[in-house]
Order: sequence, then C-alpha cells, then structure tokens
Amino acid sequence: MTTRVAIVVSSSERGPSYRDNVDEEGRAIFDTSPDHVVYTLIGVNCTAEEFTDWFRVTDIDRCFIVGGETSNQLFDLGGGDIQLTVGMRLEVTFESYFDALIEEKIEYANRSIENMIRRAKVTQGL
Repeated sequence: MTTRVAIVVSSSERGPSYRDNVDEEGRAIFDTSPDHVVYTLIGVNCTAEEFTDWFRVTDIDRCFIVGGETSNQLFDLGGGDIQLTVGMRLEVTFESYFDALIEEKIEYANRSIENMIRRAKVTQGL
C-alpha cells in the first residue's frame, strides 16, 4: 500500500503581534492573524507538497491549513485532535486519502444539488 510520509522539522507560534519581519522601508510588519502555530514539514518518501496534498484531504475536521511558499507548512488554529511536535512522523495511506477524497466529492455534489434545488424554488416562486 502506498503511504506518504513527512516529518515535522520546526514549529513557530504566531499571532497578533509584531514579528521580526520588516517591509522594504524597514517598518515592522504587524501580524493580524489569530493565534496559531506554524509547523514546517519535510517529505521522507515524497515532497512536502505531495504529502500536504494528501494530508489536506484526510484532515476531515479541517483543523490545519496548508500554506507556505511551497506548501510545506501546516497552520494549526487550535482545536485539532492531532498535537504535532517537532520530530513527529506523519503518515497518510492511499486508502485513507482516497476514501476521504471520495467523501469530499460526494459532499460537494450534494451541496451543488441543494443549491440547484434552492435556485429552482426561487425561480418558481416556491
């Protein structure tokens, strides 16, 4: 069975505060995002981007946001079941990815049908 594996290599707490980053004029950049932790990943048997492609689909509770310049970061806004730590090994099997992908497509189709029904009712004055 195909499995994609990544390791958490760093974490950084972020939130509404001044960061060490500055813009082109040397002014501090204010971070207006909510408190969160950014985890950086490296792929073991795939790229970090390939891993996060599968991880995003299997993160059913949507506790993590995939981001970063090369999609190698997970943003944790809190409330997730998975507590990541530096050095932690993450695995996603093809079976869990495919099952979650099918479920995601079914939910999307159901929402689309509900929207079409709603629009048809409005058009018909129901």
